[in-house]
Amino acid sequence: MEWINPEYKVREPEEVIRDNGVLKSLSDRGSDSSLYDISLLPLATGRELYVDTKDGKVYSGVVKCLATKQKDKVNASNIVINVYKDICFQFMVLFSDGTWVDARGNYAKTQLKVVSRRNR
Repeated sequence: MEWINPEYKVREPEEVIRDNGVLKSLSDRGSDSSLYDISLLPLATGRELYVDTKDGKVYSGVVKCLATKQKDKVNASNIVINVYKDICFQFMVLFSDGTWVDARGNYAKTQLKVVSRRNR
């Protein structure tokens, strides 16, 4: 699902933290990745399991990548919380091709378009 720009290399987690910082509120968004302070983890309830697309939040439905034209289903079961060394965490969505994407990152916000939404 994710289109990766070949001119950029894949960064190490420490580089991502250094470049993006750690967010102090679940309503904040990072410039390219959204990493949240570990103290916010107890606030990460089911209402926080969504993908933030260019068309707004999707809890359950279908999204389409504008770069690859591929469509994938989104629901709470394929959105997980990834914790890094008890420092921070991020919301990740797993697509059917095995690709993991930051559910609140720049890629989701700029490249994913909502095709359909389902009621929660």
